[in-house]
Amino acid sequence: MPFATISKSDGFSVSEDIIVKSKVLISLVLTLVLVTSVFAGTFTSFAAVNAGSFYSLSESGSKEDKLSAVDGYFYTNKQFLYEASSSDNSVFYVVADSKDALPADDADLTSVSWVAYDSETFTAEDNKWYAFVEKSGEEYGTMSKLLVDKIAPVVDAQLLEQWLKSPEEGHNFYNFNISANDEMQLPTEWASDVNILVESTAVSTKENEEGEEVTFNDAKLYEIRIEYCAPGDYYDDKEWSGTTTNELSVTTTGYWYFRFYVTDAAGNEAVFENGDNASYYQFGRYVIDTDAPEVEFTSSQLAVQTSGIAAGSSYTIPTPTVTDSTSTTTTVYNVMKKVNGEWVKIYDGETKTVTEGYEDFFKSGVLYPAASEVSKADDDYIYRVTYTVTDTYGHKTVKDLNILTTSPDLGDNTNDVWTIVLICIACAAAVGIIVLLFVKPKDNGKGRPASAQNDTSKK
Repeated sequence: MPFATISKSDGFSVSEDIIVKSKVLISLVLTLVLVTSVFAGTFTSFAAVNAGSFYSLSESGSKEDKLSAVDGYFYTNKQFLYEASSSDNSVFYVVADSKDALPADDADLTSVSWVAYDSETFTAEDNKWYAFVEKSGEEYGTMSKLLVDKIAPVVDAQLLEQWLKSPEEGHNFYNFNISANDEMQLPTEWASDVNILVESTAVSTKENEEGEEVTFNDAKLYEIRIEYCAPGDYYDDKEWSGTTTNELSVTTTGYWYFRFYVTDAAGNEAVFENGDNASYYQFGRYVIDTDAPEVEFTSSQLAVQTSGIAAGSSYTIPTPTVTDSTSTTTTVYNVMKKVNGEWVKIYDGETKTVTEGYEDFFKSGVLYPAASEVSKADDDYIYRVTYTVTDTYGHKTVKDLNILTTSPDLGDNTNDVWTIVLICIACAAAVGIIVLLFVKPKDNGKGRPASAQNDTSKK
């Protein structure tokens, strides 16, 4: 390349222009290489093979619900359809008698004897495990594994009955009478016992406290639905309500009916075996009210026990908050007054009468402590209100609200002081005006006031 000189007046020469264009071309090439390397990685990620989706099929062969995996596996009790993640991918599968016989997740997929999947001709076998995989070119995707489960769980009703009647299982259903409760825990732990609930797909193992390996049913692979009839519902007429939670509000007293339904991950409902009979397990319990009402005061209501009220003032007896989830309640209060160190009832809430001689201290729900009744200590209560709350079944709660009295409130005297001062000033001003109006100026003896003479002399 020829050497070029730069002329400030004439600009670049032709040779210099070639150098500049070459540098620009090199920059473009480098930029293209960089962009290509970036997008090459992007194209590679787009080329990754994804897993498709499983759908259950109706008896007529139409697509129904999309299946969801449970702990990485799919379950169905119907024929199914596999939809590829891309129409350009090939789909293959293998079938096995057990989960362990399927290819491992880290297996060399090129060595697996895959079968080409054709959704039009494919028919799933009952109680078989399947592994599906997609392939794009020579690249395999992630396997999806599914069980076609047509075997229903089995519940031994006799063992379940023994479990429900055992006081050692941590529930209160072993009693025929159970306590009414708005958050009653339902007895569902029995389903973890592989002897009571036989469900092959749910069985797992774990170590107990002694380090021994034991088997149990994994609750993620089955669902318990409890149906119930409250008192007054005719259960033969299918007036049942259901819940899949472990908690139920049972606040109406009377005879309740319960029954269990168990469904596995594939959708099979359990069969309850009771000797030669197979039916849903149903049992009853009598719900009774065993709890007394709860009585609570607000913080502002409780302040009377610490901050108190001024002696000589009035105090309206407050109403506490009463909670009873099972029945209605009745609240009655008595007002007590300490006289010569002894508590005396001055108002009886049952008869709604004031004790003779104490009419000035209580009237129509309002307490009137005398101005001289001042508590001498923080716990020197002179008055007390005793509340008795009774529910429909006779359960009672008794709660006291003590009343502290403080020195009488004399109020703010500032306005009164200023009123007196202003009255005094007004009186003084009035006196001055009267003096000016009725007292004559002093006569200097010449028939004119001295002030007038002074004015003349100035002239």
